[in-house]
Amino acid sequence: MTPAWERIGLPAGEVAAVALLGVLVLAARDLRFLVRQPLWFDETWVAVSTRAPLGSLHRVTSATPLGWTFLLRLVPGDGQYLRVVPLVFAIAAAGAAWWFGRELLMPRFVAVLSGVAVAIAPALLVRIELKQYTAEAFFAVLMLVMIARLENQWSNRRLALMAGLIPFGMLFAHAIVFVGAATFGALALETTVTRRWRQLRDLGLAGAAAAVPAAVIYLVIDRPHVNPKVTAFWAAAFPPPHSGLSDLLEFARRQLQPIAPYLGTRNTTLLGLLMLLGVAILVSRKRYALAAVFPFTVLSVLAASAARKYPFGDLRTSTFMMAMAAVLIAVGVGGVLDILRRRVSPVVALVGFVAVLVVWFSAASPFFRSRVITPEDVRAQVQYVNEHRQPGDVVVVGMSAAWGHAFYNRELTPSFHYSDDLGMGFIPTHPDTPWLIELTGRTKADVQTALAQAREQVGPDGGRVWIIRSHLFPPEQRAWDEALAGTDTVPIPVGPDPLLVHRPWSARRVPTTPGS
Repeated sequence: MTPAWERIGLPAGEVAAVALLGVLVLAARDLRFLVRQPLWFDETWVAVSTRAPLGSLHRVTSATPLGWTFLLRLVPGDGQYLRVVPLVFAIAAAGAAWWFGRELLMPRFVAVLSGVAVAIAPALLVRIELKQYTAEAFFAVLMLVMIARLENQWSNRRLALMAGLIPFGMLFAHAIVFVGAATFGALALETTVTRRWRQLRDLGLAGAAAAVPAAVIYLVIDRPHVNPKVTAFWAAAFPPPHSGLSDLLEFARRQLQPIAPYLGTRNTTLLGLLMLLGVAILVSRKRYALAAVFPFTVLSVLAASAARKYPFGDLRTSTFMMAMAAVLIAVGVGGVLDILRRRVSPVVALVGFVAVLVVWFSAASPFFRSRVITPEDVRAQVQYVNEHRQPGDVVVVGMSAAWGHAFYNRELTPSFHYSDDLGMGFIPTHPDTPWLIELTGRTKADVQTALAQAREQVGPDGGRVWIIRSHLFPPEQRAWDEALAGTDTVPIPVGPDPLLVHRPWSARRVPTTPGS
């Protein structure tokens, strides 16, 4: 029986190469850590969206795109395997980079360098949390593939596919807006310079066709979730108001310098030269749109940042640009090796190819099997309380722990309260659970009110107050310390943030070690 990939015209060698890249992506990551490490604060409010009613999916989608939130629902199990989704997109991004290298119609080693560059790019190796950043890298590289295919053979079918990728990609990756805009700008530049007026006209029509659904998706799905809390959070990633050109350039340099090591070196000058080399190789091969798309993408993100719409230079939100930069560097180095192969000797090119791989693996090796997830463990606190809580006890959940508590506590079904006063736009609650008190603020008054309510509810008959907290901000920590000072409160070390047992009426003591 003919394999499926051969029936669609895909050679077995190509499939094997992409499979090997997938193995490399998996080998460079600590898979056991990914599926065992509890979700931290930023991940919990993404994960808990899987427990919201399907009809309210658009209400629990905030910094993560709607399609991403939907994909998480397809992961079986109790949710701890949700990090498989960003892992799959990391594999897909490496495969797309290989495909891009093949579409350049250069020697096969260029595809190898492109695929490896993305598979072990430090910027992607550290993106192991439950967010859409690897999906953004995948769609950014896939857009490069679309440009290369269009440059290879212009057709309305390929143009329509590229245009349709933008609104479709917006459902999974916000950043494709910038790559898409840069793509049409770069192709418009190319068709204008080469005086292909008919293609320029078709490009304009395709751009308009892509812009309409993209605008609808932004206005209906994405824009409602942009609130002052989100804008304030990213304030440091926006240039000062009324910045001139020189101020913007200095801002860009200052923002990009700390994330440069995630492309393998702290030498920003070297990185700049390598990316210019990639642009030069593409120009020499008359790939003008591909040569322009990365600079145009950077400029579009910088413009969005100046408009206070998107952060510039943040490592997480810049993952897609880092993937594009890694591919561009691979093209530059591969182009030089190709010149050596043709003008000097294939043996010299082969030696250079091996040397490049050794250098790239050496530069990326400190990031292999990365464990940069913030160590928080609401899961352990929830499990311990569920095992030891007795009738008459009250559970208090701090605000930052609310999302993790609602996700991990499978004994309760959460409701969802929506508010623009929250950066994520919603908070899970359990209004029909009388023994559960959930804070909706982090101030001293919020803490004191919750404790007073818990003490009143427990009464003098020996009940206890279990306090689940995580991701405490300094003022919030001080508020708890002051409120509990001098009281009979026992910490139970079940994670980085200890679970607390408060006995307002000197109730009988409880075990102070997990499993007692």
